[in-house]
Amino acid sequence: MSRLDLGVGLALMPGLIDELERVADLVDCLEVEPQTFWWETGDPDAPFRLDRDDVVGLTHRVDAVLVHGVTSPIGGSRRPGPFMVQLFAETAELLGARLASEHLAFNEACSDDHGSPATAATFSTAFFLPPRQTASGVEVAADAIHLFQAALSTPFSIETPVSYLRPRADEMDDGAYVAAVAERADCGILLDLHNIWANQRNGRQNAREYVDQLPLDRIWEVHLAGGFERHGYWLDAHSGGLHPELLALADDVLPRLPALRAVVYEILPEFVSQDGHDGLRCDLEAIQRLVAVSGRRRVATPAPHIAPRTPPPAPNHEPRDGPDSWEQALATLSIGRSADHAGQLGVELADDPGIELLRELVAAGRNGRVASSLPLTTQLLLTSLGVDGVDDTFADYAAATEPAMWGSDEGRRFAAWAQQRFVDHPSILAALRFDIAALDSVRTNHPATIEVEFEPLTFIASIHDGRSTDDVPTGRFRVTVG
Repeated sequence: MSRLDLGVGLALMPGLIDELERVADLVDCLEVEPQTFWWETGDPDAPFRLDRDDVVGLTHRVDAVLVHGVTSPIGGSRRPGPFMVQLFAETAELLGARLASEHLAFNEACSDDHGSPATAATFSTAFFLPPRQTASGVEVAADAIHLFQAALSTPFSIETPVSYLRPRADEMDDGAYVAAVAERADCGILLDLHNIWANQRNGRQNAREYVDQLPLDRIWEVHLAGGFERHGYWLDAHSGGLHPELLALADDVLPRLPALRAVVYEILPEFVSQDGHDGLRCDLEAIQRLVAVSGRRRVATPAPHIAPRTPPPAPNHEPRDGPDSWEQALATLSIGRSADHAGQLGVELADDPGIELLRELVAAGRNGRVASSLPLTTQLLLTSLGVDGVDDTFADYAAATEPAMWGSDEGRRFAAWAQQRFVDHPSILAALRFDIAALDSVRTNHPATIEVEFEPLTFIASIHDGRSTDDVPTGRFRVTVG
């Protein structure tokens, strides 16, 4: 193992696989989400199975693979489930992953802040939220990291989180918190430079001060990405393009990292389609130049840790509200519930303007999961109700239900709710049955046969050409899906 031995990587998502041929000369390694290779089983105790054929197919395409988890973050008091950790480790092993990582964040909380975090009912935000940056927050994160380390034979890192909240007087500096977690857990750091630069733009710690507080020899991987502004915030959107200020930050930081192995570019497939193939190539070329220059420079002696503005609180001077209360309050507000359901800390957090942005992002994620898991239903709703009507429908759904972690579960949850909402709309009910049958077919890996009220091809054509569904011939038809 040597510095920058893994070179420049691309975070691979299913929609980017076809792009690999166009940029293969610029990609030295691939970072994949293990969940890409998981299929639903319907078994609550073992909800996924690993598709080994797909894994083997990928390993034949590249020389080096990294794995980056997106479902079991390690910044909260709810520990990752043993099954999920083991499946993550099994996937990493099968891929021959050189590095593994997860997000220093949380996406679940206890619904009762008076109960024990280990036994109270939980709910999901299906969105990464910033952890409690206190001494007790360090401990809960370290405990979760140890679960991954015990299962993995691959070095494990934590990704530096993004936060849209204002800094608080009762928390550690962003950099000091990440440093404390990494040292307490004896793990690596995945330094997402776009995340910490976005934090700086949004009023949190200066990115260079952040880096100065980190143990630089623990930084094994760096992420770069694009973003954009919304409501006065810079979003970690994984959009195309690398901001000149971010490139300047990377140019300063990369040569200082003595154990850096890979610099990975994150971009969502829809932005590649939007910006064109040349945009992806241009971004990867810029990163290759950064890495080449960094490799030629002498690595400076890592700077000593700079003391945070406020020393990390001692255990006996912890804030009144620990990680579980923080998670319950922030998660409750983020999914659109009122501060009345989030305790005193929730009342405080409700004054933070970042809460409104989090609510919008959580809602957008839910809408996207419904649309992708129920495509026929979504098209019909748009045709029947228009964009404003669909927005109102999704808002009513979100107000009545909690988010689901997985897209298919969100689709099923929406379908159960919509069957009551649209009980007098047989065309929408037929579309729901069709989409759910398709989800069931994927889960069982077998075709599903259903009865629908409208002949499928005519029904689908009516959506695409804008005709009223009242004009579609009625009748019951058997359809095989899958």
